[in-house]
Amino acid sequence: MRRLGTGSLAMALTLALAITSSLTACGGKSSTDAVLATTTDTTGTTTTVAVGTPTGTVTRADGCQIAFNASSCTALLSFTTTNATLPMLKVGVPLVSASHAAADFPVTIGHGSFAVVLSDGSTVLDGSASVSGACVAGSTWDGNACKPNV
Repeated sequence: MRRLGTGSLAMALTLALAITSSLTACGGKSSTDAVLATTTDTTGTTTTVAVGTPTGTVTRADGCQIAFNASSCTALLSFTTTNATLPMLKVGVPLVSASHAAADFPVTIGHGSFAVVLSDGSTVLDGSASVSGACVAGSTWDGNACKPNV
């Protein structure tokens, strides 16, 4: 067995201390930045590293049918995000606060087509979807509601 000198032992201990670091999430970052984390080893050395850029996708944007004499209907949306810190879903003008993922998330919409925008704070993650509200068969939009055809 080879005997380590005191210099080699100190270097081995320093390497072991550097390997046993803790990971702590870093708050207060802009949502346009990559998600950051801080590692602090047992010697007190702190390093900030990028964990991942926020991403997200609208996975479902089903339109809906507005009933006779009604002015709105409930559309279903689904989405997922990764590394997002402030995920939000906008449908037309209304803002819907959301978690990191939702399946069959109900959103009330009126007549017409509305852009569906998934964002992380002010950063758009997916702006390619849209959802539409249309009158049921046998009715026509009069500007306020779907009225039965006469």
